[in-house]
Amino acid sequence: MGNINMGARYAIEEYLNINPKHRVVIITDRKSGRIAKNLLDESKKITYDVNCFFMEDYCTGKRRKFPSKITDLFQDPEQKVASFYLLADTQERYSKKYELINMGDPVSELLDKEHPRNIKHVCMNGISGRIMREGMCVPKDIIKKYSNLVFKRVKGAKKIELYSPGGTELEMKLDPRRVEWSKEDHVDYGVWENLPLGEVYSSPVDCNGKLVIDCMIGGYEKEYGFGFLKRYPITFNIEKGEVRSMSCKRATHLISMLEDDLNADESANYVGEIGFGTNFWINKLIGNMLQDEKFPGVHIGLGSSMPDCGDDWRSSNHLDMIMLQPYVFVDNKPLIEKGGYVFKNGNFFR
Repeated sequence: MGNINMGARYAIEEYLNINPKHRVVIITDRKSGRIAKNLLDESKKITYDVNCFFMEDYCTGKRRKFPSKITDLFQDPEQKVASFYLLADTQERYSKKYELINMGDPVSELLDKEHPRNIKHVCMNGISGRIMREGMCVPKDIIKKYSNLVFKRVKGAKKIELYSPGGTELEMKLDPRRVEWSKEDHVDYGVWENLPLGEVYSSPVDCNGKLVIDCMIGGYEKEYGFGFLKRYPITFNIEKGEVRSMSCKRATHLISMLEDDLNADESANYVGEIGFGTNFWINKLIGNMLQDEKFPGVHIGLGSSMPDCGDDWRSSNHLDMIMLQPYVFVDNKPLIEKGGYVFKNGNFFR
């Protein structure tokens, strides 16, 4: 385990590879102030053009958007920009005091629309000191090593099957000619990424079966985390890639909120992602999806497909979900057993 300063240094020097010609822009909430300061201090060691803004300053009264003085920093196509979006609490959307998450991330939105090749950006919804000390303190080469191992195993796959002791029985079909696999093991220009790094993912073209979530749902970690979902798992019945029904022995309030999320738009209830965590520096789940989706294992995303994989349906929502002790078969060959990766000859990564 490292420390917050070390995590900030890896972010600046290794993951975004900032140089003296870069402009650095940090957009943060006050809860993340200490982390923002570390990123600020590390950036100033490399470049003089460093800017930091607090969201709360632009979320007062009826004002719910970022001013032009922030967005103008991204308008010069000749200026290389590296930027961070930090939000400590992904459940701020339920706060009456602030509606920070509803303001959106203006840089991610810009990159999704225009893909400007002068901007590299990371979005860190749910960032915490623990994540900075753990998942962020990993040399990029180590993440690349394990990402490449998983990538080689899944590239070109046509079928993925998932099973779990909780009752998951899910079959996904993939089309290598239409939808590719991507690796989140570096930060490139023109797209935005999450930090910590460490994920290999794609979008299925079809999905059928039963998905039982007994561990975690992104955005609901605090109120409905490990203990709750283990006792009261949620079952999603999926046909032709769509969630057709949900059930849970308890938590009608959670089901109601999930129904709102899955009905947000016409694509919100689709299975948009199959992802494999490849950050082997992380040795256990912590109840925070920002890091836990990078934990060595598998997760499913409902909602928007992954734009850099080539599939074309978009949604305003993307809910990542984790099940306990899953088994994963790729084209009938085991990739994960009891939650752990399998190599040839039955040897585990970890």
